[in-house]
Amino acid sequence: MLKIIEKVFNSTLDNNLPAVGPIDDNNVIGEKYRAYEIAKGIVRTAFLDLLSYKQEVVSKKEIANPAR
Repeated sequence: MLKIIEKVFNSTLDNNLPAVGPIDDNNVIGEKYRAYEIAKGIVRTAFLDLLSYKQEVVSKKEIANPAR
């Protein structure tokens, strides 16, 4: 499920490439694309962090009442 959400985020980022206007100079274009790449890196890092969490499975033996 998390992989599907990651694909949605990545496709949204890809669909929102920075717009380059006719009067934008190299500095402005560089700033736009740098911000875009930083945003992609933040999303990538967040999903790597989420994937690093392990789901703990509790066995039925641990839940059982020890008094029985």
